[in-house]
Amino acid sequence: MTITITAFEASPDRGQGLARDTRVRWALEEVGQPYEVRLLSFLAMKEPAHLALHPFGQIPTYEEGDLGLFETGAIVFHIAERHAGLLPSNANARARAIAWMFAAVNTVEPPILELATAKLVESDKPWSEERLLLLHERVRNRLKQISVRLGGADWLDGAFSAGDLMMVHVLQRLKPSGILGEFSNLSAYVARGEARPAYKRAFAGQLAVFTNKNAESVRSAVHEQIIRSNTMTNSIRTCLWFKDGRGPEAAAFYCALIPGSRVERIFRFDNGMGAASVTDFTLGGAPYQILDAGPHFDLTEAVSISVETDDQAESDRIWYALTADGGKESACGWLKDRYGVSWQVYPKRLTELTMHSNEAVSKAAMAEMMKQKKIDIAAIEAAVKAVT
Repeated sequence: MTITITAFEASPDRGQGLARDTRVRWALEEVGQPYEVRLLSFLAMKEPAHLALHPFGQIPTYEEGDLGLFETGAIVFHIAERHAGLLPSNANARARAIAWMFAAVNTVEPPILELATAKLVESDKPWSEERLLLLHERVRNRLKQISVRLGGADWLDGAFSAGDLMMVHVLQRLKPSGILGEFSNLSAYVARGEARPAYKRAFAGQLAVFTNKNAESVRSAVHEQIIRSNTMTNSIRTCLWFKDGRGPEAAAFYCALIPGSRVERIFRFDNGMGAASVTDFTLGGAPYQILDAGPHFDLTEAVSISVETDDQAESDRIWYALTADGGKESACGWLKDRYGVSWQVYPKRLTELTMHSNEAVSKAAMAEMMKQKKIDIAAIEAAVKAVT
C-alpha cells in the first residue's frame, strides 16, 4: 500500500525544512519507504475532508490503507515501529529512544515555539522586551540540559534513532536566533543530523515544493484567505502584507486617524507557523485590507497611501501622528509610519500649484516642494509669488 503524507502547498518557512512534514519525510527516507505527498492550501486544511484526518486542521497527516494518523510524534513512532532503522533492537535502548522522542516534542519544543510566537505577535507590546528575555533564558536552560546529556557523543543514546531525528528537527528552529550557536556540541549535533543522506533527501523534497511552486502557491494561499474574509462578492480592496502580527492594530490606528474610516472585520487563522489575520477596513471611504501572514514579503515605498487634505492644518495633524513612535520622514510629503507603510500627505493646494496651467507657477511650486519633507504650503506659495 502506498504511503501518502500531507504538506503545505505554500510553506510559511519558505523551504527551510522547518515545517513538520520534514520530520515525516526524513523518517520515511531513513527506513527506505516510498511515499507520495499531497499538497494542501491553508483553506483546504480547514475543509471537512482534511479535518477527518487531522481534527486540528494542520499538517502533516499519514495515510496507509485504512490507517490515518496525525501528529508528527505519533507518525514517526509508527514508522519506527513498523520498519527497521530508527529504533534499537534492545528493549531498554528502544524505550530510551522513544523517551527522547517524547522529550523533543513535549519538553524542548514548547518553549522554542513560545519564543517564536512571542517574536511574531507580541513585539509591539510594552512588556515584550522583558518577556523575550525570560523566554530566551527558558530556552537556554533546556539547551544546557541537553548539552550536558549529549556531552561529546554523536547521538543522544548510542546509535542514531528516532529520538535524534525528532530532537534535531526541533533544535533546527533555533538556528536563525543564534541561541543554538552558544552550544558548540549541540550545533555539531544538528549538523550531523543534517548531513545524513536521508535528511538531505527529505529536505530536497520539501525545498522543491517551495522552489517550483513558491510564487504560484503563495498567491493562491493569499487569494483563498482573502476570499474567505470578504463579506461582499467581487469586493475590490488594496491589500497590504504585514508580517509581524500588528495588522489589526495598524488598521485600528489608521481608522482612528483618518475621518470617514472604520474597521469592518477581522478574520484570524493559523497558517501552520503561528497566528495570522486578515483585516478589512475602510480608510476615508476607500476599501483596504491587511493580510498579516508571515515573512514572505516586505512593505516598500513602491506602494503608498496618498492622502490629499483640505488644508495645511489637517496635513500637519496626520503627518505628525504617522511619524510618531518610530515613523520616519522622507521627502516631498512622503513618510513611513511605525508599521513600515509608506504615505503621501499633502494639502490639495499643492496639486493646484504643481499642476497649474502657468508653467512658471508649476515649475516654481515643484522646485520648492522638492526641497521639503513635510509639505509647507506657505513656503511653496512664497516661491510661486516670486515668479509671478
